[in-house]
Amino acid sequence: MRDLLQLRHRLVPYIYSMSYDTSSSICLPLVQPLYWEFPAQQSAYKFPTQFYFGSSLIVAPILQPRNPNTNLAKTKAWIPPCRHVDVLTGVVYDGDQEIDMYRPLDQLPLLAAEGSIIPLDAEHVPLNGCPNPQAFEVLVVIGRDARFEILENTQDDENSQATDGSQRSIPIDYDQAAGRLQVPGTGRAWTFRFLSTNIDSLAIRVLTDGKQSNKAECTTESTNGVPTTVVKVPTISNPESAIVIELGPDPHFAITDHTQHIRDLILDFQISNILKNDIWEIIQAKQPVSTKMARLISLGLDKDWFGPIAELLQADGRRILE
Repeated sequence: MRDLLQLRHRLVPYIYSMSYDTSSSICLPLVQPLYWEFPAQQSAYKFPTQFYFGSSLIVAPILQPRNPNTNLAKTKAWIPPCRHVDVLTGVVYDGDQEIDMYRPLDQLPLLAAEGSIIPLDAEHVPLNGCPNPQAFEVLVVIGRDARFEILENTQDDENSQATDGSQRSIPIDYDQAAGRLQVPGTGRAWTFRFLSTNIDSLAIRVLTDGKQSNKAECTTESTNGVPTTVVKVPTISNPESAIVIELGPDPHFAITDHTQHIRDLILDFQISNILKNDIWEIIQAKQPVSTKMARLISLGLDKDWFGPIAELLQADGRRILE
């Protein structure tokens, strides 16, 4: 609960920007059903508890109790057309599919489509009162062009004495074909996380006002075997400076091997060690995913144990075609 409440607090730049009414004629709610976005898709009507949270995030609540045999809870969800990434796990899912999703008690499916930009407060424990962040962390889901406009009230600046603030706009633009992201410096530090990517740090160029920066840091982080490309740009004294990050033309999601993640699941299953070893031998085998699935089915596994493994093996169709 603490971690998710802190995540919500970090999401204030996203929430405020999504909630601010920029039109005099229409004001959309922050929470919306799937069928508002996909009125012609029958599947969008079959999942009334699943919802959009702003324009970039899809939440699939888990309403069933944890299964004591797996220590996981399950929900059936619909993933809209185009690939989506679970921003909490980094797992890439093919679009337009209904799928059983399994999570431990400290997670829930939180999906973002290709071409999503989600700004966060860079502090993992932000200050009370929701002042404007001193630094930003931005989650970027590549695959399509994207644009996000961070909106801030200048009255919420730290140490502001203003009694009637004005709106500040901070545009973030991403060009998929060029692999280029651009944002104004704003006099603050920026961290960009390109989810589920493994881009060579030596190939990434970070420019400030057209000149290559020698202070930016480019690294790759990994969680459960899922990579994320991280670019950190320190504070630039001139808030009007333009920051440009060049990843290289048309970058793609990494094709992730979920073997380590599946191993952790198996270790937590309440089954015999003999059966765990049989499952593990199949997962480690140098065989196509379709063959592994057939072998797992032949073990006669209960769906409680088969389902979480199948979710990871079949989430991204590019692995099936390997």
